[in-house]
Amino acid sequence: MTRIAWIVLVGQLVAAIGSGLQWLAAPQYLPPGLIYIAGAIVILLLERRSRWASMGAVAMSAWIFYGGLNSGSLTRGLSSTKDIVAVGNWVMVAGLVVSVIAAVVAMTVTRSSEPQVGQRTAVTVTSSGLLVYAVGNAWMGGWDLSRPGPIPFAVLALLVALVRYRFMVMISIVMSIAFLEGTVSRLSSVGFGSAALMMAGLVMALVAGVVAVVPQRTAQPASG
Repeated sequence: MTRIAWIVLVGQLVAAIGSGLQWLAAPQYLPPGLIYIAGAIVILLLERRSRWASMGAVAMSAWIFYGGLNSGSLTRGLSSTKDIVAVGNWVMVAGLVVSVIAAVVAMTVTRSSEPQVGQRTAVTVTSSGLLVYAVGNAWMGGWDLSRPGPIPFAVLALLVALVRYRFMVMISIVMSIAFLEGTVSRLSSVGFGSAALMMAGLVMALVAGVVAVVPQRTAQPASG
């Protein structure tokens, strides 16, 4: 990795430490941000030769800020009277900001060409799964499209279908894992129909996404 890519990685690791401090304050609840940060780190390491490796850090950081500000949890955390919670949130925010700035620089200065994902069917199924989840999430919320979930996942589905690079499919995998964990944790409070639709969509997107990004073996010609 380049030096600037290392800064992106360090920023995400610092953010992970901050999120970990929040987890220490409430061990019974896994901070959602920790899953997104871990996903950004994995994408950065797996795609380290790609110009777009740092896009995972930008996307995951943006989602953490969007979700945290929309729900008010980030604002509450930054102003918490519990020192460990406040420090954890400030450390996380600092790490994410540094990481995003470095990621933008890294993608600007890096020049490389790479093939799109060859598994067209898998990419299509991934995109379809994300759309299915968006519909289920909208159904669960009484078709209130202002809620976080339906529109972002519909947009992600469109991007996966159009921007057919590994990093985009990997972002969808991370999002699917995080939302699958969240959906399972609140199954008892969600209607059966919408829950089934959301679960089916996330599993579709997750499995097909993994198939899409796993390198395919090419058949070797027989010798002799």
